[in-house]
Amino acid sequence: MPRSPHHSRNKRKNELPPLIHMGSGFCVGLDFMKNISTVVDKDSILTVNPNVITRNNSEGNTIVILDYSHVGSHKSGDSQLDSTNKSILKLFFEATISKGETVTITNGQYLNELLDPLPYDISGTYTFDWFDVNTFTVGLTKISIDNQSPSYDFYDKKYFVNGSIQWSSTSSTIESKTSTTNEIINRLGSNESNNSFFKVLSSSIKAKDLIELQINNSTILTFTVEKFIRDTETGIERIIVTEPIPNPIPDLFGTRIFVALKRRVPTRSKVKRSSVPIVPVEQEGMHKMSNGKWMIGETHKEGERIMSLLAKVKKLNARINTPAMAGGPDLAPSTPSTPSTPSTPSPPYTPPPPRTYSNQDDAMGGY
Repeated sequence: MPRSPHHSRNKRKNELPPLIHMGSGFCVGLDFMKNISTVVDKDSILTVNPNVITRNNSEGNTIVILDYSHVGSHKSGDSQLDSTNKSILKLFFEATISKGETVTITNGQYLNELLDPLPYDISGTYTFDWFDVNTFTVGLTKISIDNQSPSYDFYDKKYFVNGSIQWSSTSSTIESKTSTTNEIINRLGSNESNNSFFKVLSSSIKAKDLIELQINNSTILTFTVEKFIRDTETGIERIIVTEPIPNPIPDLFGTRIFVALKRRVPTRSKVKRSSVPIVPVEQEGMHKMSNGKWMIGETHKEGERIMSLLAKVKKLNARINTPAMAGGPDLAPSTPSTPSTPSTPSPPYTPPPPRTYSNQDDAMGGY
């Protein structure tokens, strides 16, 4: 039974673009890393603190904004730790608690002797209002604060004195929320190093690229890139991949690992057969001009060249069929002569007899 043309078209649409080899080489500073961040329904402890701002609104409520925008900026000097904290924040505020729910902050002791020699404490209970994932800011409304400063309303993240603040919620969520990331780490990834991914692979790394690692002669691992990150301060390159890393995790650091980067590059769409004009046999070597008339040559330029050559040929032929120009060579071909019959030789010359004169006058010619 013949296949439907729709089946063939759908098959072509589902075909993946071909893989293109972008670059390859050896790296000696690689590591695998697996991160699992868990947020339970009771509390979450972070290793970084936010900047906290308090304001009273027109209704007499104290609005509190916690600014975590520095998380993920690598200013802590540990990009891996920042990534973990960022995942915890997203999971806690997006998946664990809801708007209007009560949250509790502990470990909020604060001391900034540049402004006030007395310690304060922002621990207390709050109503959760919103979380902006783009700016990593949290909006709360104060229910109670243990010891709020009467002299300032900005609490710098550097002056919390009891480690990091701890969150807890009254959420009835039973299931723990987990976030797992699988990463390939290059600890020699600074811009100046010839062992960086960019120098070794001679190409940038993009999402959906394929990374192949040849661990040994018989093992090649392939991963799909989700995100590529370079920490300029620590000189570490991170490739977050989709597939899970091997378990147990092999020790790659200090071993020459062959790395190849591949990318699917869409090819140009083929010209439809119906769009290609069919030229009859009697019209081959000609083209149709804009005025509808036919001209010799596949293109107009080629036709003009041929016409020019024909004009030169016509001119040369005209010179052959006319007498030679004055002072110029005679180009007319000579007519071959008919061989002549040998002539009878003439008799030898006999001089006439001398004349005789009757008198002197005759001898002088009449003078």
